[in-house]
Order: sequence, then C-alpha cells, then structure tokens
Amino acid sequence: MMKNHIDVSTVLRRAVSESYSNLVTRPTGVAVRVYIEAQIQAASDCVVTVIDFSSVGMMDFSCADEIVAKLVMQHENGNPSFVFSGLSESHIEAIDVVLERHGMSLVSQESDSNSYIAVTH
Repeated sequence: MMKNHIDVSTVLRRAVSESYSNLVTRPTGVAVRVYIEAQIQAASDCVVTVIDFSSVGMMDFSCADEIVAKLVMQHENGNPSFVFSGLSESHIEAIDVVLERHGMSLVSQESDSNSYIAVTH
C-alpha cells in the first residue's frame, strides 16, 4: 500500500510563515489545505495520506474546519483515505466539534502518546 506522509508544521511554515507554529484563522487554514491538496495530487498513486499534526501547537475551530473537515468532504469517495496523526487533546476537541457540525463522526485512538483519528460519515 502506497502511503503519503504530510507534516502539517512544514506545510504551515511553507504556506504561511517560517516562524508560525499555530493553526489559527480561516485564511491560514485555507492556505494550509490548498498546499496539502497540491501534495495529495502530486502523490496520486498513494492510497493513504497521513496528515501529521505532531509539531503543531494550537489549532482553532476555523483551521480544523478548513483542513480536516473540508479535506475529508472533498475526498468523500475515500481516495485517498486519511489518517490524522500526532494530535493533541486540544486538536481532537476542535476537530470533533467541527466534524459534528458537518454530521461526521470521529474515531480516536492513542498510540505511544500520539493520537490519530479516523473520520466517518
């Protein structure tokens, strides 16, 4: 199985600012999502895309909506499938609220102090 790994903190620094480590404001979320979409298209043969939040500090609701919910909604056919890894409890809380608003479910599992989630419709 082909897997694509995307480090969100690297995307954030490239898409917004070298010194930025928090995902706040909707324009930031849009910039990060657009950059991630380009990486997904470039790795079109990958079945699973791992979106790694382990080096991201804070994430607000608007970025959770722009990055997680909209990515999942844009790829409802499941191609690629997403695994969101390296999530803190506060990341999961923001993502859970946003997904609930969209009628999606959140499945979370912790592994070696890194959390990852699966999203279902």
